[in-house]
Amino acid sequence: MRIQIAAVAATMLAACTTVHHEAGDALTQTTSKSAEAYAECLAPKWQAFVPTATSTATASGWRVEAAAQFTGERAVATIDSQGSGAKVTVFLPPEWAGTTAWTKMAQSCL
Repeated sequence: MRIQIAAVAATMLAACTTVHHEAGDALTQTTSKSAEAYAECLAPKWQAFVPTATSTATASGWRVEAAAQFTGERAVATIDSQGSGAKVTVFLPPEWAGTTAWTKMAQSCL
């Protein structure tokens, strides 16, 4: 019985930390900037909004993430190198679907 309770608790905690993308892409654009240059523009903007936002190099470019303080829901921007520029995709949790600040910050860096 204890193992079952622990398994249910672990599943519930894992669900709380998962990035949800059911709402779809909030923004998909291309930019003539390199993936690194775009990430260097976007990360400080998201960090000004959420100080714990992170910017991480990936195999295909960069990833910028910002989590809501109380819920842990994350806004995620993937910046994939594409020729001399980059493809930018911003994902927002369904609960943030009406929020435009994240996409406006992303658009300002294009």
